[in-house]
Amino acid sequence: MAGAIAASFAASCMLLEPYPGGGDPLDVFGDPGAGVSGGDPQDPLVDPPTDEDVSVANLIDQDCPDDPKKDCVVALPGTGFPVRLQFIADAANVVGGGIRIKGSQEVQWTLLADVAGKTTGELSFAYVLPSDACDGLPNLCHVIETEQFAVVTTSDGFAVSEAIEVNVVLQCATCSSQSCVDALPPGACKTCTQPDVCDQLGQVCFSPGAPGDGTEAATIFDAFLDDDGVLWSSDQGCAQGETVCQAALDEFNQSMTCTF
Repeated sequence: MAGAIAASFAASCMLLEPYPGGGDPLDVFGDPGAGVSGGDPQDPLVDPPTDEDVSVANLIDQDCPDDPKKDCVVALPGTGFPVRLQFIADAANVVGGGIRIKGSQEVQWTLLADVAGKTTGELSFAYVLPSDACDGLPNLCHVIETEQFAVVTTSDGFAVSEAIEVNVVLQCATCSSQSCVDALPPGACKTCTQPDVCDQLGQVCFSPGAPGDGTEAATIFDAFLDDDGVLWSSDQGCAQGETVCQAALDEFNQSMTCTF
């Protein structure tokens, strides 16, 4: 159980550790461990032609605060972000979905068997990022421009649809950073109050004289999960924090230990 708690909590903690350095966030998308996931990933297409008879629309409808004409999606270290597109192709020649990062000529793509032979349908896959994606980057939210496509077959090989532009927000900080408030989709920085389960955990484990008082776990609780913990500054942090508290409380009830 302790291992599961630590794994669940790690993603939240990574957003709050300092990431000194002036690295280029674009480089993260080409790092080992980064790339498309889902379906049957293929070798990249280099500067592919466009099939103008195929159109796509983004199904992740989250406006960008700084550019309402574009949609935004959040990317987290160790997970990444989803790609969901609706396509229309009268020739029924769509075979997969792809994405190109700003500044690259390569379309990374994957075969999706469930769309074969269809004139309309949904393309759903993900772009994964390694858990150390924010290492060496400023402790900010970084906006990455992407183009997303349907990939089609033609008599000459593969082509792509007209692109849909989606901004990816690489979240290397919490909403305590103004860069995240400015870049994340509306509601992503909504503040919640400390869940009851976290308050209960604090009382039984980390109050003065409790089994976890003065431990490293208490320091973590005070920073992340107490009533003014930084996790309560984002919707995702709220959900993750409550899950972590419940797992830690279950562990305490079983073993009388206070750990994450």
